[in-house]
Amino acid sequence: RLIGTRCDNAECEDGYESIFMPFRIYCPDCLQRTTSVDLTEVANRTSVVHSFMITERTGAFNTLEKPIKFINVEFEGVCTILMGSLLRGEPAIGDRVVPIFATEQPTYTILELAWVLEGTAPGDLPKGFSFGK
Repeated sequence: RLIGTRCDNAECEDGYESIFMPFRIYCPDCLQRTTSVDLTEVANRTSVVHSFMITERTGAFNTLEKPIKFINVEFEGVCTILMGSLLRGEPAIGDRVVPIFATEQPTYTILELAWVLEGTAPGDLPKGFSFGK
């Protein structure tokens, strides 16, 4: 599941009813505690590539397969943009994408969330990944 947060403070001038992804414990505008919101279905229906970058460098720990296709993902109704990696397909601005989740041997890190182009068949997902429900 993809869990974001919403500011429910009616006195918050800028953040009231704003939905944030990634998860934020406090509203960045009023600093009040936020409410958790399940965004899995919204992401499945409305996620699009806002921007992307393809790199051959993986960083210090070399944990991702190269080339790495970083994408910034917009969701309908969410005021922030989430960065992730596209594991299948070639990114283009405006492409519809859907989240996939590592379900075998979880590490409980952000690397368990990735993206594929809409229409990717379950059999084409990377080993150990599945679609969110």
